Amino acid sequence: MIFFSADVVGSTRFKNQHPITKSQKEAWPIIFNNFYNNFAKELYRCLDSYEKIEHHQIHCPSLWKINGDEILLKDIIYSESQVNSQTIAFYETVVKMDNELNKHDLGVKGCVWSAGFPIRNKEVYLHYASKYGEKVGQIQEWERPDMDTGFTQYVPEKIISDYIGVEIDSGFRLCVFTSKRQVAVSLDIADFLTRMNYNSQLRIHHVGWRILKGSYNDIPYPIFWLSRSDKINKVYPWDGYDDELKENYINKPYMHSDEVQKFITEYRNTPDLSRLLIFPYIFASDKPSEHEEIWRQTPELTEKIFVEEVKDDKN
Repeated sequence: MIFFSADVVGSTRFKNQHPITKSQKEAWPIIFNNFYNNFAKELYRCLDSYEKIEHHQIHCPSLWKINGDEILLKDIIYSESQVNSQTIAFYETVVKMDNELNKHDLGVKGCVWSAGFPIRNKEVYLHYASKYGEKVGQIQEWERPDMDTGFTQYVPEKIISDYIGVEIDSGFRLCVFTSKRQVAVSLDIADFLTRMNYNSQLRIHHVGWRILKGSYNDIPYPIFWLSRSDKINKVYPWDGYDDELKENYINKPYMHSDEVQKFITEYRNTPDLSRLLIFPYIFASDKPSEHEEIWRQTPELTEKIFVEEVKDDKN
């Protein structure tokens, strides 16, 4: 699956500087609510325009969840070309929404990563229930008939799915290492974007190394940022001040597709990483032999994990 994160930059400062008052028409909740809705609309508009250019349907990512000031989207990967089209549209949307929020002294940063299921990552299902359902059993002698003792049965309300796993964690760690108006991509997304033999509209910049805490034995991980081949991302001379990633983005040349592929292959083949980084595959028929063995020996991998969670309606 592919995951997209779009996060508002400068939101905490903005909320503190603009407290909510009855007379305020442009209160910060309105601005953030507009961001959530307009981001999705702009992303779908970009995807629709690419459909007309490429003459084939492009699947639209769906909402995963809202995490504070961050909107998270998800989709199942069907092809490398889908990854390319969706990432281009996402990048364009981040830049467009960053321009929109500039008037409020806010910005937008993005991140794109992927995760393989069901071996290294899992979809989990949370059963939400109310403990204030029907009474069960007889009222005890020490209970008053009109007293709510909480002696109730759990009545299921709905099921919500979420995702956990190695690449899910590393993706969220990677989100930290992007910046206003920038989109970071994971190693596997950079692989997908440069694997096919066509001229992508995206350029990939290796801007540095960072440790994704707890991931890949804390071995430094390459940080890739994107730019458009036909447009120059707006930068200022001071953007690299006291920020190595921004400085490298400004001063270092982007990498050509063959350079990215060579870089990724060498990184994956590093002895300390070869067992931790798995060549991403889209179809089950392409899975490596070691995964075939895991699937055969662990049939429960195909089963869903269920997590019971109680929702207290009174809180």
